[in-house]
Amino acid sequence: MSFLRTTALLVGMAVCVSTITLAPRVAHAQDSSLEAARKEFERGGDLFEKGDFQNAADAFMAAYKAKAFPAFIFNAAVCYEKLKDYKQAVELFKRYLAEDPKAQDKVAVEARIKTIEAEIARAAAAPPPDPNAPAQPAAPALALPEVKTKSVVVINSKPDGATIYLDDKKNGSLGETPWNGSIEGSHTVIIELKGYKTEKKKIQPSPDKLYDLYFALSTEQFLGWLEVKANIPGSDVYIDSKEVGAIGKTP
Repeated sequence: MSFLRTTALLVGMAVCVSTITLAPRVAHAQDSSLEAARKEFERGGDLFEKGDFQNAADAFMAAYKAKAFPAFIFNAAVCYEKLKDYKQAVELFKRYLAEDPKAQDKVAVEARIKTIEAEIARAAAAPPPDPNAPAQPAAPALALPEVKTKSVVVINSKPDGATIYLDDKKNGSLGETPWNGSIEGSHTVIIELKGYKTEKKKIQPSPDKLYDLYFALSTEQFLGWLEVKANIPGSDVYIDSKEVGAIGKTP
């Protein structure tokens, strides 16, 4: 490098340094529709526990109207099954699978639908009761596994598109944010997005509560931007020592 160029670099150089710091964590904005869904969902759960299945079903569908989460439809279907309104139960179970085709309980729900449809067909084929005939024993109850209403877990992140894992990445991904569904038992929710720090939260949902998990992701590390200008364009720029070689030229 010539004396002139060295002088330009060391004396005539204007250095502009700006640092990009992490953005402050933003509070999770209140979602009025989610709060309306939560209110109806929890009301439905309370009614279900009291055995008021019709009003529970109405509450679950009101929750779905506020926020279209498939689990709300499933819970309404369970209510109609309890009411022995099997046609309505089947319709809602099918709708649940249509809206959540990757549901973890898809095989079990499909088997349930098949059993209930067989009962509907049997009842339709049975002759009408004869009021003069001796009383007949009641038809046996449907051989269906016990079914419970689902918990509802909502997972959001800023930014969207983070991969969700339960407990360990080896278990495979649950999906990407934003996500909603049902989680049973105690788990650690892991959120991962390239360029951001991995976040974890423990959760133990119950079927009568709606859980809203929000992750404000922070970048992996602090980033800096250095801009070097000189009154002679094309001057070599070094960091610490010339022996390492120039990292570039101005600007």
